[in-house]
Amino acid sequence: DSLPKQFYISVRRNIDARPMPLRPLAALLSAMLASYCMAAGAAESGLPLKLAMAMDAQAPKMLLAQVSPPAVTQVMGEAGYQAALQLVREGKIQQAADYFALLRRQHGDDLRVLHDYIAVSSEAGRHAAVMAELPTMDRAKAPAYVLEAMASSARASANPVLALQLYDDVLSRAPDRWQSQVARIYLLADAGDHGRAIAAAEAALNKEQKNAQLWEAYGYALRKAGQEPLALDAYAQMRALDPSGKTAAQAHINLLSSIGAAHQALSLAEVQSGLMAPADQLRLRLDRAA
Repeated sequence: DSLPKQFYISVRRNIDARPMPLRPLAALLSAMLASYCMAAGAAESGLPLKLAMAMDAQAPKMLLAQVSPPAVTQVMGEAGYQAALQLVREGKIQQAADYFALLRRQHGDDLRVLHDYIAVSSEAGRHAAVMAELPTMDRAKAPAYVLEAMASSARASANPVLALQLYDDVLSRAPDRWQSQVARIYLLADAGDHGRAIAAAEAALNKEQKNAQLWEAYGYALRKAGQEPLALDAYAQMRALDPSGKTAAQAHINLLSSIGAAHQALSLAEVQSGLMAPADQLRLRLDRAA
């Protein structure tokens, strides 16, 4: 690993120091070294990505077209794809998104690359990039996880109508996919369609009663509909299934606080540290004392 790393550092130090006409050639040499880095096992260090990005940003397309690019193919092909997947497995989502963006540019007709590019980009919060793929996307060929990623990005991009359509597409193929069911319940509740949201939650819970996230979504829909007593029951079910869930506990506490049950809210907050800011806990104590 030391030899490609040292060579890479030497090349990169010289690229910017070269006269402008020589910079593309230096960048191209840097890109060609990427295949050697990959073969030498330097993927973990991120060298292939850095080299490929240097090539992609600085080498003119005309120059690249005149040179046989085995290095580019090797870095951006199967080896690059597997390196990107490994980054996802390791939880390095931003680095994986960079890899998949390069793979997407080099292999625009590869559906496998496109689908994983969309999923990883959405998880990385690059929602504009995901939405840019929508006009040419064949949704009929997209797996459920890709449609869910696009729906998540549509929701984050303040396009709830499109998000709901995409979640409906998922559930038309896989009715029991609870991730889409949960997201759809929230979207319907936020849109004021409380009846459909509650009905969707109840239908899902009839099949999967031990899913804490479905109970949380159900409680949210009930609360939005003004049915606080039923919402409290839903949150209690959720807490029983996931006692350590922070988001669920906060939702339960907030609901109790909003209906004036300060003593119960404070009791829950004191069971698990970090659920409420000190100022909010003080307010609840004052409310309980009053």
